[in-house]
Amino acid sequence: MMQAAGGIDWMVTIAAKLIESRPKQITLIAPLGSFLFSVGAGTSNIRHPLLPVHLRRLYMNGVRPSQPLSLSVVSTGVALACSPGSVAMAAMVTLTDVAPVAGLSPRRLPS
Repeated sequence: MMQAAGGIDWMVTIAAKLIESRPKQITLIAPLGSFLFSVGAGTSNIRHPLLPVHLRRLYMNGVRPSQPLSLSVVSTGVALACSPGSVAMAAMVTLTDVAPVAGLSPRRLPS
């Protein structure tokens, strides 16, 4: 739905403008942008359209792409736990909200 509505194109445009405004700080901006977009979208797949933007600027600056891109992958993983709309967050809330299964816990549950 985001692609059909033009949201992904808008996010890529915002990321490109942000990177173009501070090209020397791409090692910080690329993971931060990936994090914010993943929190907003609720999925880490939003990182894939950002890769060409990141790679173009990395090569233009002569920066090795391994560090910013690996930080972007890690930041999108962390963003899934921070996003209120992600399935990962819904699963964590469900798993931490229920009482432990009897027999697996060292303490007995009150009857």
